[in-house]
Parts: sequence; C-alpha cells; structure tokens
Amino acid sequence: MRSLDGNTDRGLNRVVWNLRHESLPRAHNVERPRDPARADSGRGGFGFGGGRPGGPLVVPGTYTVRLNVEGDVHETTVDVGEDPRIQAPTDVRAAWTELQLELGELYSDINELVGEAIAHEESLEDGSDARAAAQLLREELAELRTRASSVRGSISGWVGPATADQRSTIEFCYSTLERLRTRWDAMATD
Repeated sequence: MRSLDGNTDRGLNRVVWNLRHESLPRAHNVERPRDPARADSGRGGFGFGGGRPGGPLVVPGTYTVRLNVEGDVHETTVDVGEDPRIQAPTDVRAAWTELQLELGELYSDINELVGEAIAHEESLEDGSDARAAAQLLREELAELRTRASSVRGSISGWVGPATADQRSTIEFCYSTLERLRTRWDAMATD
C-alpha cells in the first residue's frame, strides 16, 4: 500500500501517514527548446514539471503498520474510519478510490512514455525531421498526461461515480494512449 521512510537518528522519531495511497511519480519535464524544423514552432509547449500528485485516500478499514528497525520488525494494526464529511455508501466509496488508483496507473504509464520520448528526442540531431516528429509525439503525450491528471483531480474532488463527461475523458485518454504508444513503438524501433 505505502512505505514511509523515517528519521533514523537516535531517540524518539515520528513518521506520519496521511491516510493516502502512494503518491504518483513526479511529472517528467517537457519544457524543451523549440525545434526550428517544426513548422508550428511558434506554438506554446504543453505540460509542466510540477510536484508529485498525491494518492487517493484509503478506504476505511483495518491496516497493518510495520516498523522495521535494522531488521527487527514490529507490527500493529490501526483502524481507519471514514471522514465524517463523506456521506457515501461503502461500495461507492470503494469504487471511487479504485477509480482514482486506476487513473493513477494511467497517469504513470503516460508519464513513463513522456520520459522515454524526452530521452529519445534528446538523442536525435537538432533540426532533423526525426527530432521534430519526436518533439510532436512528446508534446501530445504531455497533453494527454495533463488530461489524465485533470480528470483524476476532478474525480478526487467529490465522492461518487464518474460523470458522463469524466467517463468520456477517461475513454479518450485510454484510446489516445494506445494510438500514441503505437506511434512511439514505431519511432523507437527506427
């Protein structure tokens, strides 16, 4: 579920779990100089570096806490209750958290491709058609990552099923990722 690193100094130390799943990876930076070979080089860039998007809140229940001190493992359990401000049936709450985890995986998959596209782009000759094509793909992936992050953020703002518009955006993200991954696979093997 989540691993937390704490201070290992001698004495009393504290680690705080914010009752969230693991944070998403930091966005790969996509702000790159414009390639003069691109006909549309006047366009603004997509995406931004940013921090790590937080994971969704855990579902209420009993969780095991393990403290590992130089191989000596101590265990206990902790009961996590529902936030009293959240008024939703347990199954709706669980589905809401599961959808956020799924969208976190989608974001991570896209982000990984963005990183690979950046590295590929940087390996190509400045001004070449291949680099311009790699730059365009990187920008499209970064825009897709922004959309996936945005819909995940809008879903995390309230507990309940996704709206029709959110479901449509999610479907768009998955189908676009498939199309862009196919382009990336062809580009990476050239």
